[in-house]
Amino acid sequence: MTIPAKDTVRAWVDAMDRGEVKKAMSMLAPDAQIIGPAPKPLTRDEFSAMHQALSKAFPDWNFHANDYRQIGDEVTVQFDITGTQRGDLTLPLPGVPTIRATTIKIQQPTEQPTFTVKNGVITRLVLPQVPGGGVMGILTQLGATMQPTREGRPSAPSYP
Repeated sequence: MTIPAKDTVRAWVDAMDRGEVKKAMSMLAPDAQIIGPAPKPLTRDEFSAMHQALSKAFPDWNFHANDYRQIGDEVTVQFDITGTQRGDLTLPLPGVPTIRATTIKIQQPTEQPTFTVKNGVITRLVLPQVPGGGVMGILTQLGATMQPTREGRPSAPSYP
């Protein structure tokens, strides 16, 4: 018997909230697509590396997930992410230097990602672009300043 998609997503969120990134990533299909946190879709391994860095820097990271809604094989959830940066943040992103521990508590704007679950594994995760959210929102809350490039996109962050 297949586990309902909503239960798979809830188990993924629970593992992430406990800092069990490897366990959570095992619930993603090897070829899963993660869309939204970067300019291009991320692979499971890229997404895992990013969240391992976040988990080390924010040991109290919590999605505060609620309002799980399932329609077919898609599940939407509301995230109100918080965490306190108690460790150094070394994101696996080009041009982003390590941010030393600050003890700053971050609070991300509400996001409503959509998970697609097939045969008990997450095959796709779409994280909507929310103003002030995502990795750029975290960096800004930690004091990074972003200078726009000629194309109008943010450049790599710099720190005081």
